[in-house]
Amino acid sequence: MAIVPHVPQNGITAPPSPSDTTANGFAPTVNDLLDRYLRDLVSLKAAGTASHYAQIYTVLRHEIGTLALSAVTPAHLRALRESLLPRYGPGTTRKYLYALSGAFTAAVKEYDWLTENPFRRIRVPTPPPARVRFLSEAERPRLLQACQASGNRALYSFVLLALCTGARRNELRYLRWRDVNLTHGTLTFARTKNGEARTVPVVGLALQVLRGWRVGHRHPEAWIFPREQDDLEPVVFDSAFRRAVQRAGIPNFHLHDLRHTCASYLGMSGASLRDIAEVLGHKSLSVTAKYTHLLLKHTVGVVQRMATEFALDHPEADTPEALQPAARADFLPDNPPEARVRLGPQEHRLWALHTQGLSPREMAAETGLTLTTVRSTLSHVREKLRTGHRHRWPQTADTCPTATAPGPAQPL
Repeated sequence: MAIVPHVPQNGITAPPSPSDTTANGFAPTVNDLLDRYLRDLVSLKAAGTASHYAQIYTVLRHEIGTLALSAVTPAHLRALRESLLPRYGPGTTRKYLYALSGAFTAAVKEYDWLTENPFRRIRVPTPPPARVRFLSEAERPRLLQACQASGNRALYSFVLLALCTGARRNELRYLRWRDVNLTHGTLTFARTKNGEARTVPVVGLALQVLRGWRVGHRHPEAWIFPREQDDLEPVVFDSAFRRAVQRAGIPNFHLHDLRHTCASYLGMSGASLRDIAEVLGHKSLSVTAKYTHLLLKHTVGVVQRMATEFALDHPEADTPEALQPAARADFLPDNPPEARVRLGPQEHRLWALHTQGLSPREMAAETGLTLTTVRSTLSHVREKLRTGHRHRWPQTADTCPTATAPGPAQPL
């Protein structure tokens, strides 16, 4: 039986184990797992995502790559976490650990190299607060002007499309003209981060610029943004974008923040979280929830439409006239004058004050009750009158206090 020797790596060690071999005699290491996972599963993801995973695994290979896979324990992974945190911070460390955990899951479910994922027994760092940096009204024109002046001729078109579609950097970079419908004004991203294709509309200035950019680029397989040296690969915008941001004098703004800007503008324009998620391609609304604070204007409008639709926007709490039975006949169905509703003492007293024209605040001051109690009691009396909770009571001296609907108030 092959035994992988004890190999220290940055303080993370794995003792020899008699179970270091698979059924066929192969003793995989972490490096072996990462190689196969990249080839079999990560390669199915979007090109940019696959490249990002490869970069992450380069770091992790240096940390634990030569360890025998079956010898990796939760203690090793905790040591890895503590090694990464000082260098990369909690957010990046969390991403690295999740990327490695995905490979270990494949080792359990796909390759039968492990019986259990040791990541199930460790804690990952808490994610930092979500970053939502978007362009202000003053910053946006400055950035677009700086992009127009850039030596990279495609930068302006790229940035404008990012602002208008919320697409990720590599979703735009790897677009081909076959993915563009200039007649209907749409872009289709065939390979996305979450593996699902999506189509987004392109309108206004972005569509106009895209149509102009098409001149000279006829072949459907051609990149929309090819490199100037050759057309074999799409152009890389990172350096040109950083220079444009510096020329525009915009602090703390990254290329990915163009996506945040699109989402923020959508939210401030009245889009719902579901609308934003569909444009950005989020599978879960929990990812989109970072933009919730920008939806207040839209939320107020939704609540106001509901109040108007169901007659909940009457100013009855502050306008005594609106509380008069004649003025609120919609609450009081037509009934014979002798229809009487049995009321409790407090209900009777407040209803009598109400018919005299006092506001809820004045009733609260008069009776010593809270404003909430006054409003709740009046609402209860109206509901009795409206829903027909009525009884005929004999007109005797010991009759309980009553109210009549509709018609004049009864004497106390």
